Amino acid sequence: ATPEQLPLEISAINSSNLSQQYHGCLFIHQLFKKGENKMIDLVVQSGIIPRLIQLLNSPEHNVQLESAQCFDCIVGTKHAVLAVDNGIIPIVVNQRIIVMHSWKQM
Repeated sequence: ATPEQLPLEISAINSSNLSQQYHGCLFIHQLFKKGENKMIDLVVQSGIIPRLIQLLNSPEHNVQLESAQCFDCIVGTKHAVLAVDNGIIPIVVNQRIIVMHSWKQM
């Protein structure tokens, strides 16, 4: 994962193709895992945060998971407020309630 690939992966995340969304989120997650603030800054500056939040509600579980992993990396940075400002809290709470309800059904 290199910064040069970022525009292509951002396009993938913005596509309607679930496989492309998954691979785009996976790419972003890999960039974030490197722990370089410069990489996180580049991703945030691309404006992709609202889309990553939308993908938390994807019908594809793997897309949800990779999008959530991206936010796991953002939480400890100065950009956490941006995720909150873009509405991540209600989505996370709703997802948790859905998971808890599913477990109770088992």
